[in-house]
Amino acid sequence: MSPRGTTVISSSLALLATTFILLSTTAAAHAVESRKAGNFSPFCRTAHPTRALCTQMVNGAKTWPQAMTNAILATAVKAKAAVPMAAGVAKRLPVSLFPESRVSIGSTCTEAIDNIIFDLGKCVEFVKNDPTSALKTYLSSITFFDCRNALEEFEVSLPEVSRFDQEMTKLAGVLLSVLETKP
Repeated sequence: MSPRGTTVISSSLALLATTFILLSTTAAAHAVESRKAGNFSPFCRTAHPTRALCTQMVNGAKTWPQAMTNAILATAVKAKAAVPMAAGVAKRLPVSLFPESRVSIGSTCTEAIDNIIFDLGKCVEFVKNDPTSALKTYLSSITFFDCRNALEEFEVSLPEVSRFDQEMTKLAGVLLSVLETKP
């Protein structure tokens, strides 16, 4: 065999090996991506970038009503755990604020957490009895903004209030994502 023939065979084998490696790598990457996608609940497909959190919240649900109810109840657990934080806001306010202002802010924060818990309860009812009713409106109202806003009006910042408001906003986004998957 001539050196040129060996070069052609070597080049062909190199091309074949390179193609095989590329296809194998692409297939492996696709398989990994498919596995990643398979780890998420189908009720969380629009929950970017919170799909993992959403999947945890729907807790293995097989139907949309189960998924929506599980996610709402998971949010309610977080909200109920924040009741002491909301009730303690007035005590953490600067003494330089008028007593009436401290009472007003404290009441606003207590009402805000009570409203979240009440609204989540209504959402569970809507899922059971009338999922086409005001579910989206109630889910959109799951926020601790009123409390945070009351503090900001007096130029007061409490990190736990800001964190909780951000958490509720994120959880409301997850809930709305689950709602979008309603058949």
